[in-house]
Amino acid sequence: MATISNTPQERLVLRAAARKSWALGLLLKTETNHPIDLTGSVITLVVSEQTPDLEPPVIPLINIEAVHVTPEKGHVRFELQASDTNLDTKEYDATITMRVGGYSIPIGNGTLEIMANTEAASTLFEYDEAEDAGTLEVWLKRRNVIKIVAPAVQSKGNPGDKGDKGDKGDKGDPGIGIAPGGATKAMLTKLSPSNYHTGWVARESLIPTPGTDFRVIDHGTYSEMIFTPVEDVGLSAEGTIEGMVPRAAGGELWGWDKLYTTDIVDTATHVMMTMEEREKLGSIDEDLMTSSDWAAEDGEPGFIHNKPVLGTASEHEHEDYRPADWFPALLELADVDHGTELPTSGPPNTFFILLPEPEEP
Repeated sequence: MATISNTPQERLVLRAAARKSWALGLLLKTETNHPIDLTGSVITLVVSEQTPDLEPPVIPLINIEAVHVTPEKGHVRFELQASDTNLDTKEYDATITMRVGGYSIPIGNGTLEIMANTEAASTLFEYDEAEDAGTLEVWLKRRNVIKIVAPAVQSKGNPGDKGDKGDKGDKGDPGIGIAPGGATKAMLTKLSPSNYHTGWVARESLIPTPGTDFRVIDHGTYSEMIFTPVEDVGLSAEGTIEGMVPRAAGGELWGWDKLYTTDIVDTATHVMMTMEEREKLGSIDEDLMTSSDWAAEDGEPGFIHNKPVLGTASEHEHEDYRPADWFPALLELADVDHGTELPTSGPPNTFFILLPEPEEP
């Protein structure tokens, strides 16, 4: 039976000690193990009471937004404080969600189990920043979770006493064992339905049909093989028209669209212009593109429009004229003379001002 869903198939289990801080990191990757750029995304962790029929409105006990550590490398972190985990020791419903451009993606659904802890003073303190104390690795294919891994797995509870060992069963028929040889990274495969019929084959030989793209993602402790039809590997141009260009639609999605001048951002050296501006520039006569010339006649390069008609004062230098608010000193008048002794004679109609003798130093 074929099943499709927007909910992760794997159940997520988080365990935290009561009244203890927890810096929980998330690393988001594509199915080809490349980091996903989370710039502009909002990732939240919501924890609420478990109810048989969960219907909104849900009052969350924890509702925290992840801090972007290095979003361009897919790394964010939930910085849970000791006061956040100050809850009763039991299981709660937990959901991790990512929103990008209004589209919400469920990253993990499951439970948060609060473990017993006798220390309570930690709730009085908060930390500003810490390294990841635990990390979840999430692989997305387009906008669906295909795998979520917790590198450090904690078992629930302590193991009990071992029971009595049962009787040893009958020895089975001897087999031929694993086929000898095998190249590096080759895989042991059933070669036929016959018993013990196995052999070493190259991974590339497992491609089911021609026209399929085959990729292997090395996760360190295990390898993941992905078979993708070739038509789904790249961006198909089917249905496009001439002049369309690929345009990012958010996340890992691409589409085709027309490129318009309104989409182009002006820079310091390249700018767009309107048709009115283009026509105005095109109407300028290159022969008239010279500096202004006072002596130029109408129709000549550099001609100045609306030039005022000047009087004879324009023929003099500005030093020949005094400012309007200038008043001459008395001794600067042409018909005033001065000195410390009266002259025997002088020009007619001349005023003489007798100055006191200067004091000796």
